[in-house]
Amino acid sequence: MRRPTFSAWVWVVLAALSPARAAVRDVPVVPAGVVSAPVSAGASVSAQPITGGFALAAPPALPTPVIPAAGGLAGLRLSLEARGDAESLALAEKLHFTDPLTGLPNRAFLAAQGDKILRGFQDPAVSLMDMNNFGAVNAGLADHLGVTKGRARADGVLAIAGAALGEIARAHGVVVVRLGGEEFAALGERGSVLSFAAAARGAMPAQRVLDAAGIEQGGPERRAI
Repeated sequence: MRRPTFSAWVWVVLAALSPARAAVRDVPVVPAGVVSAPVSAGASVSAQPITGGFALAAPPALPTPVIPAAGGLAGLRLSLEARGDAESLALAEKLHFTDPLTGLPNRAFLAAQGDKILRGFQDPAVSLMDMNNFGAVNAGLADHLGVTKGRARADGVLAIAGAALGEIARAHGVVVVRLGGEEFAALGERGSVLSFAAAARGAMPAQRVLDAAGIEQGGPERRAI
């Protein structure tokens, strides 16, 4: 059986004064050894003139509100702000920036807030984490349960791993993001990111994560993997 494990690569990011520039230098590879889309919303708003009655002459047409062309969350934000619906706007932004499987921030959040987060640290670093051999989990469970149920079962493993990574990240003062699939990123102070990777490696060996997902040693699912 090939066990899923995490590997990690860490870059030190030196925040530049200009948002358009940043210097990046490599630091040694740090193996985390851990087991562990963007949601977009769009809305279009149109105003149609109301006609009716038996007037011989139509009254002067009122100007149609002009809403700037924008898609995704930006367009939805304009619509909800125009309505004064702050509650729906907050919910829409939460859905847009949250990975529904793990509850972690998603790739859209990283694209929108990553630069700002890194500039808040004196010695910022980013750790990219990938679950090795997770393809064996997907393939084995799909063979055993069928593609649909197998993928759902594998998603359960990812959900458990992501939640555990989130707890460890909070304890070390870093932000962890699910990039997609079995890939994650951690952002924070360099020392905190390195300690987070070490803690995750110690707390989440492959056997423990699979056991937590109910894929027991010696069972048919584990054998299929």
